[in-house]
Order: sequence, then C-alpha cells, then structure tokens
Amino acid sequence: ESIIASRQNIYIRFPRIHLKTSQLNDLRKNAPEYIIHPKDNKENKEARFLQTLYNNKRYAAFIKTFEYFQKKYAHSGYDEILRNILADVYYNRWKESKSAVEKEKLVSTLKYLIEKYPNSVMTERSELILAYLDFEIKNGLGTVQKFLAFLDKYKESTSRDQAYKALADGYLFLNKYPAALEVLQKLEKEADEKDSGVEATYRIGDIYFQKGDYKEAIKNYLRAIEKYPLYEKKFANANYNLAEAYFWEGEFKKSLEHYVRFVELFPSHEHGSYALTRIGEVLDILGADKSKVMGAFLECNYRFKKSEGSEVARIRMLSQKMKNMRDKELSKALSEMNEIAANSKLPRMEEFVTLLVADGLHRRGEYEKGLDYLISYYQRNPTSTDVSFFKKRILRNISDLIKMNLDKKNFMEVLNLNSRYATTWLNNLERLDIPYFVGKAYEMAGVFDEAQKIYKKTLNSLEKIEGTREEKERRVTEHLPYLEEVQLRLAQTAYQKRQYLTAGEYLNKISKKNKLNDHEQIEKVELLALVSEQKGQINEARNYLKKLTEAWEGQSELLVPTFIHLASIEFLSKNYKQAEEYLAEVERLKLAEVPLKDDLWFKTLELKAKVLEAQNQKIAAIETYSKILDEFEAKRSVGSMRFYLGKLMFDVGNIRGAEKVWNALDPTKYPMFVKLAKEKLSNAKWEDEYKKYINRIPAANKLSRSSE
Repeated sequence: ESIIASRQNIYIRFPRIHLKTSQLNDLRKNAPEYIIHPKDNKENKEARFLQTLYNNKRYAAFIKTFEYFQKKYAHSGYDEILRNILADVYYNRWKESKSAVEKEKLVSTLKYLIEKYPNSVMTERSELILAYLDFEIKNGLGTVQKFLAFLDKYKESTSRDQAYKALADGYLFLNKYPAALEVLQKLEKEADEKDSGVEATYRIGDIYFQKGDYKEAIKNYLRAIEKYPLYEKKFANANYNLAEAYFWEGEFKKSLEHYVRFVELFPSHEHGSYALTRIGEVLDILGADKSKVMGAFLECNYRFKKSEGSEVARIRMLSQKMKNMRDKELSKALSEMNEIAANSKLPRMEEFVTLLVADGLHRRGEYEKGLDYLISYYQRNPTSTDVSFFKKRILRNISDLIKMNLDKKNFMEVLNLNSRYATTWLNNLERLDIPYFVGKAYEMAGVFDEAQKIYKKTLNSLEKIEGTREEKERRVTEHLPYLEEVQLRLAQTAYQKRQYLTAGEYLNKISKKNKLNDHEQIEKVELLALVSEQKGQINEARNYLKKLTEAWEGQSELLVPTFIHLASIEFLSKNYKQAEEYLAEVERLKLAEVPLKDDLWFKTLELKAKVLEAQNQKIAAIETYSKILDEFEAKRSVGSMRFYLGKLMFDVGNIRGAEKVWNALDPTKYPMFVKLAKEKLSNAKWEDEYKKYINRIPAANKLSRSSE
C-alpha cells in the first residue's frame, strides 16, 4: 500500500554522477616548464624578463611587457615560447575571473599557435585545450569535431583514451546515443591503458541512463560490476546511478541496496546528500517506521549541510513536522521552505515545495488552506506544472475536505463545495469517493432521488473494478466505499422513498457484513426490522432487533437506536412493561454518562412519556414531558409538546399548572396553540364560576344531595 501511495508523491530527479572527463585542469596543472637559455643580447634578456614575470605570477605586467616586446621584436625567435606562456597567462586569468574577454584572448592565442606552428610539440596540447574548452561549456558539435580531428591527427598520442571519453560525452551532449555507445565500445576493446577500457565498461550504463532506458542502464551497470568488481570502489557512478535507475523503475528494495552500497564505498562523495535523501524517501515508500525515515534525513542534514540534496531532506522533515507546529513555528518553516525553493538549482523545486507545504497543511487537518495553496500555485504556473499530478493532489484535498464536513454532518457545506468546483476540478471526475460523499450529503438533506441516482452509479462502477488491481490502488488513493456500504445506502434511500421491497432487496445483497463498520451493521439490522414492520411482520422485526442486542451484548452504547426501536414496537403492541425495560436501558446509559445524541435522548423521553400515559400514569407522564421541555426547548421547536403537556395537566384537573405551561407559549410562533389554550382556560373558568353559582342556591344543593 505504501508503494501505491508513493505514486501520489513528488520526487525530484537528482543529477546522475558523471565520471570526470575534462582534462583541462590537468593540462593547466601539468603545464610545461618554459626554459629560455641565457644569451648575451638584449632580446634574450628581455625574453627572460618576461619569463620571470610569468613565474612570479605578475600576469598584468607580463601582458603589457609582451605587447612592448612584440612591437620591438616583430620576428623574434622567442615568439613561440612567449606566446605559449601568454596562452597560459590568459588561461590563469580566465580561471580566476571567468571573464569572457580573457577566454576569447586565450582561444585567439591558441589558434594563432596552432596555425603558425603546426608541427610544434606544443600544438597537441593547444588543440586539447581548445577541445576541452568546448567540452566544458557542453558545446556538443564543437567537442565532437575537435576530438574527431585530434584522434585522426595524433595516432600515437598518450591522450587518445581520454579523447575517446570526451568524444563519447560530446555525442551525449547532442543526444546521439548510438554514436556515443560505439565510441565507448571501441575504447572498451582497444584502449591503450587497461584502466581506460574498464572505465569505458563502467561508462556504458551512463548512456542508457541519460537516454531514460533504465532497464538497459541497470543491465550494463551490473555487467560492469560483475566483470570488474575491484573497480566498483573507483567508479562512483556504478552504484549511485544504478540505484537511481532502480528507483525510477519502481524497484525500491534494489534501489535501497545500491544507495546504501554507494554511501559505504564513497562516504564523502558530493552525491552523498542525494543518496541519503533518497534512502529516506525509499524507506518511506517501503513503509518503514517514520523514525528510520527521519533518521536518514537527519543524517543527511548533519553530514552534508547546505547541499542541494540535504535541502530536499530538510523540506521533507519540515513538512512532516508541520502537524504539531505552533503558528510562529509554522510561519518560520514556510519561509525557510520558500527560500530553499527560490535558490535551488534542482528541477521542479518550487513545485516540490508547494506540494510538500500542502502535505504539511493536510496533516494539520487544514484541508481548505492546503487546497487554496495548491490551486493558487497552479493558477500562477499553468504551463510549468504537471497538470495531471497537480489535479490528483487538488482532488485529494477536495475529497478530504468534503469527508471532514460529512463526518461533522455539515451536508450543506459538502453540497456547496461540490457546486463550487463542479465546472473546474470536479469536471469529468474519475474518482469514485467524491460523488459517493455528495450522494450521502443529498441523503442527509432529504433529497433521496438525487442520492439514489448517485449511489446506483457508484455501485455500478464498483462492480466493474471489484477484485482488480484498479480497486486495490483506488483503496489506497481514495476513500473508496465498499459495495456493501453503497448497497446499505441504497436500501436506506429506498426505504425513505417507501420503496420497501426494493430496500429489502438491497439489504439481502449485503453478504459481507465485515465490510460495514459497527454503526452500519446496526443500521442494516434496523432497516431490516423497519422493512418487516412495513410489511406487517412485527414478530420478524422484533426478532431482528433482539438478535442484534444479543450479538452486541456488552456494547449497549451502540444499541441505543435499537433499544428505542424495540420499545416503539412493544409500545405499539401494547407490551408497555417490555417497552419500559428497553427505555430503561437507554436511561441507564445516560446515567452512566455515556454520550448520547440529542435526538435519541429526545425520542427516549418522548416514548417513555407515551408509555406512561398509556398505562394511565399521567402524573409520571407529566413529569417526563416537563423534563423534555427543560432539556430541549432551547434547542428545538417543542411548541406542540408544551401544548400537549398543558392539556394533560388540564385533563387531570391541574388548571393552574396548565395555565402556567401554556403561558410560556410564544404567540408569534404558535398562535393556534395559544388560541386553543385560551379557549380551554376560558371554558374552565366559566365552568368554575357556574359551579360556584349553583352551589350558592339551596335548592340546587338539595337537588345535588338527592341526586347523590
């Protein structure tokens, strides 16, 4: 599952290891020793003075003095040696200043020497310098042309092996892979030095790596290591590039093995920061403990501070830690991450940081903020981002945001979110979880037709992918419902639409009850009982519910709706004592401070009052109705119940109590109840006055006594 989940993550393509090819620095370090033998003439002395300026690294003075010398001695016999020294001066000044002017002067001087002194022993060196100058700026065409010419001209040169390597890289600059391969295969077989032939074998994998043919790259790196195992410690490209190739092929265990091998063989290599970062990423992909993942990132930051690889590790660490950050810490972390993105030379770093920040906000439960972050970046960079990848991440945030609101029963916000993104991110939607959530929101809103339509479509899609790899992948990347969950929802909506036979059919299709959570399993049995009731099968309904209470014995808090349902059945069957027993179970849970939903507690008290009244326990019923008003009048509309409570009091002769209860009725909300209450109270007062009047008449008293 962790491997499937990793496909939703972004990974930076780290640069591969390039074995050293350019010999420019070596040519500079191993510059020839310039010797001007002393003679007793002014030209010789001035030439030796120029040599002294060069030896003392007084390059500016050398250039100025050489200009004077050139004018004075236009056909000097020291021209070749002094111009070679001049080339070295320009080379040194260019290396220090990186000035294009100095480089151009160097090139011009070398070309002059090659043209004027073609047979000089120094010409080979001059041509190599010019070729490597093109090589270092990755001028593919110039590199290929110059090294081909060099190899053709200098058949006996000791630099031929190096020239072949440079020629192969020149072809790689031009993405001419067959030509590069041909050059290295030739060097592999015909190298002047054994080490050069071995190196050619180790370089062949690089061609396929650059081409993106990772399978062939892997094959050739393994061939090189197997053929020349002692050179594995010399050529760092083998294990590192091999590990990267395995990584992009999705062979993560093998990738990890070779990253670890690389770090063991080359603990101080500049690519060590990339290797340690990738080790952490691969451990995460393989589902390793987070402490091991973070350990790799921490080691990377400790050993390779401020390197590009360690900065990637740092971003991943900060993203992971964002969940528990305070606002001030979060602000500081975001600033650091954005600064890294702005300064890094790695590809897609701004996109990478954006996604990792969104991930961090996601871990904090700030789905909407993360969503805004992603959408804002996409809108600023519509052409530079991977649209399909970004869309997946945006949809994940929308899905989580919708689910969060759904879990809170905030169905209106779910419908608002669906409406907000319907024509953009949710257009032509491939995910199955978001429509399912929207269907549940419609169901909560009482829009059963729309909910049912969505559920049927979801059920059809789930049936098509059941048991396939696609289903497995979707279960990792989506909040994918099970078939049984959707069938239960279809049964519920069918019941609400009074399609009782259809509801029963869907319920009977639910074969794997373990795919339903506890509440859904109870809901299923509750629905079976309700459907049975509608069919007039009361005993069957009762049996369903009783079996449910037996199956969930010891977990009464889950059975509150069931106890109420059973009490309702017994009440309608006039089994009042049994009804009271079920309601007592709910009251026991309430006393034990088990959290009960308000609507369930309200139903419990209301049903209890009805049961008591049915048993002619009107005083107890009055007390229960009064309790309902005390607890719920501030939360819901209970005007009809207040009127009924007053009527109950009125009927038992508690006129003052009834009057007090009715006086609390809001005439703006319940004008009809207020009117009825006033009429009853007026009639009661008239009857009371009439009785008093009758009782004052002696004949009426006698009549009353005689009638008794």
